[in-house]
Amino acid sequence: MAFWIYQRQDTTETVSFRRQRMIRLSGEEGIIAGFLRFHAQADSPWSWELPAGPLRQLATPGTGWKETEVVIELKDRTTGVYHLHRIVGLHGHSDTRDTDLVLTLCSLYQAKDRDALEAFEVPLPMDERRMLEALGLTGGLSGGTFHWCAPKMNIGAAIMPPAHRAPAPCA
Repeated sequence: MAFWIYQRQDTTETVSFRRQRMIRLSGEEGIIAGFLRFHAQADSPWSWELPAGPLRQLATPGTGWKETEVVIELKDRTTGVYHLHRIVGLHGHSDTRDTDLVLTLCSLYQAKDRDALEAFEVPLPMDERRMLEALGLTGGLSGGTFHWCAPKMNIGAAIMPPAHRAPAPCA
């Protein structure tokens, strides 16, 4: 599991993506730790949301954040296929020393060859179906190491609605 900043360029028919740099969401210097340090005075437990725009701003300080996407790279251990998903939001619940969070993802691209992930194009409209991935961090409002761990309540599942729905019957 790796997190990347991708530069995006929209045209009328496609969106081009080019990998820029790896980023850290976890760890003491990661984006989530910095976000929680900024909100350290919040009442514990604290439920929070970090939508795509503010997440991109934190990951890409400066003026170019609007033309970027925060992307997670996953590799299927069975098929060897790499899957890229846009992170469209983070939802968290932080206590003093731990955090449960849900990543809201949209499927972006997949390839068997990792080199193909450097730059690619996807047709418009992009896939807006949502998947949810539950994770935990060993850090909260009072600090911690912010390493990935299982969420405290591991009762969820990754959910992705079907790509195409049947049209509603005409009355």
